[in-house]
Amino acid sequence: MDTGIQGNIETEVVARDLMRLPTSFSAPRDGLEQAISGAFSRVLRVEPVGRDDEFYDLGGDSLAGEALSIEIQHATGQEFPISSLFRHATPAAIALLLSGKVAPSTGQGRFFMVHGRGGYTSLTPEFRAGLKADRTLTMFELPGIRGDREPIWDIRELAQAYVAQINREQPDGPVHLAAFCAGSFIALEMADVLRESGRPLERLVLIDPQAPKELMARHEAELQLERHPGSMTDEDYFKRTGRWRDPVRDAVDAPAAMERMAKIHLVSMAEGKVHFVNKYKAHGFADWPRAILMAMYRRAWPRPFEGKTYVIASEQRLGELKATDSIWRRLTPNLGVAVVTQMHRDVGTGEVGTRTASMLEQAMTAA
Repeated sequence: MDTGIQGNIETEVVARDLMRLPTSFSAPRDGLEQAISGAFSRVLRVEPVGRDDEFYDLGGDSLAGEALSIEIQHATGQEFPISSLFRHATPAAIALLLSGKVAPSTGQGRFFMVHGRGGYTSLTPEFRAGLKADRTLTMFELPGIRGDREPIWDIRELAQAYVAQINREQPDGPVHLAAFCAGSFIALEMADVLRESGRPLERLVLIDPQAPKELMARHEAELQLERHPGSMTDEDYFKRTGRWRDPVRDAVDAPAAMERMAKIHLVSMAEGKVHFVNKYKAHGFADWPRAILMAMYRRAWPRPFEGKTYVIASEQRLGELKATDSIWRRLTPNLGVAVVTQMHRDVGTGEVGTRTASMLEQAMTAA
């Protein structure tokens, strides 16, 4: 028996006629629709699936949506982010999207969001409940995480790749950009890429960010030098931060330093010390690109973003955000902070997740 991609537990296939669906069966019209309908059938265990059958009518949920995203990519050779499923929920609609026959968004109803430190973030149904019903949400996904391409080693290059995706999906209009946790450093780099391209952000929303200890050490060293110039030699600065103040010398050292850090993270992931590995273990994501991403965060140092920045924070991380000499005041000088919950782990889940999304809506659309 074909068990699809959902694991080793065999599940009986349900005949479509027994489901009392609101749409009558309409066969796929071409090879692309057939491939997508087949992906629906393998994931949702329903046969046959018609071109107009809705994902949710067939019993789909957020977990199945993640599986379908992967299966459609396997079946068609094209990326299909789960965020697109909420506006394109039938094989026919997805085929139109993948064939480029859907008009790009004008930006009026689209948010772009950067994942956290694992390179992939799946939004909970409760989080989506806090967004407007017609909101289109694009979640970025780390290149190479599915083992289908070479990983990116430079955070600037990663930011450029994500901005290119923005320009494809929304060529015009204001960009609404948000980020989860450590993804804030990618978002800040993206803000600078957009500024250089003549498309500056008006505002940025960061959801409970936290700076790695390496960046905190560099920030504290920079503060000391700003207050007491000449109080630290280049060698002392390197010992404290692991980086050289001279950007040319630092760039020469960067590849080897990145590789060392990535290998350390890879070992930690293999030993089960990194929580997001288990969270999305069933997806079969490649560990090496995510280990490189974690190293990227630790060598990030984006230019300050001068536009409005809204932070939706937990009490757990509030101290780092509100201190007058914090790294966030350096990177986001026009900063406002609102607290949504006590612990970081609750930010995107349950009722707190709904409140977080509602606060995101308000921050993005405020005058």
